Amino acid sequence: MVVGAIIWLALAIGTLAWATVLTFARGTVLSVRAVAQWLLSAWFPRILVLSAWAVAGWHVFCQRP
Repeated sequence: MVVGAIIWLALAIGTLAWATVLTFARGTVLSVRAVAQWLLSAWFPRILVLSAWAVAGWHVFCQRP
């Protein structure tokens, strides 16, 4: 496994752990609608999502073999 794959795997595991903690802390199951409302509720989540999108796009389209 390459370093980049390990980092993406760690990010996915961290996101899953965060969602699990929120689920147990609130007593409700996260839904797509709840996540969308959170993403649209403030500037920080919007900036975070746009940054992640930019990084992912750079990795997909700007890497040269």
